[in-house]
Amino acid sequence: MDFEDSLQSRGERLIASLRILVACGLLALSLAPGRMASALALPAVYLLYALLLAVLLWGFERVELRWRLAAHALDLAVFAILCALTRGAVPLALVFFAFLLLAAASRWRGRGAAGTALAGLAAFLCAGLLAGAPRDRLLAGSAPLALLAALFVCASVYQQRLGREMLRIAAWPRSSLQDARSLLDHLLSLAAGILEA
Repeated sequence: MDFEDSLQSRGERLIASLRILVACGLLALSLAPGRMASALALPAVYLLYALLLAVLLWGFERVELRWRLAAHALDLAVFAILCALTRGAVPLALVFFAFLLLAAASRWRGRGAAGTALAGLAAFLCAGLLAGAPRDRLLAGSAPLALLAALFVCASVYQQRLGREMLRIAAWPRSSLQDARSLLDHLLSLAAGILEA
């Protein structure tokens, strides 16, 4: 297994663990007084799915791209169903949306977070409208989701740029100190390239 596969596998294991945490939180919120028994079905099934997926992911050394895409699409579908069942309730949507953005940023960096943000916002609005939620409530609820999405996308893009800079620093050639002036010129040109100056 190469280094990139190892990073992806560790990232998937983290996402699987977070999925279990989110599923437990959804289940706990569904047990609140005044909730119908039917409200337990989605969180209970999602928790079983999260546990099963975590067991599978911890058993494999490498996770294929198609499985990451399938898991992400299913998480997005659960988010849309949750939005429809709660008629666009923001607190539940916010937690699940944060999980989706974190998973996308971990898997596919800034572009993944941006794509998931757009899909998630569309799912939130469409599911809420189909469930009959008031439009003003949905628009007001989409504002914190959009803000959270912008924060995740910006942080992901920053992390990606920082990672590229660190790789360029690590790739600096080893030089001897025979000619101090040429060594200094060489190091300054490398530093200027990294800093894009």
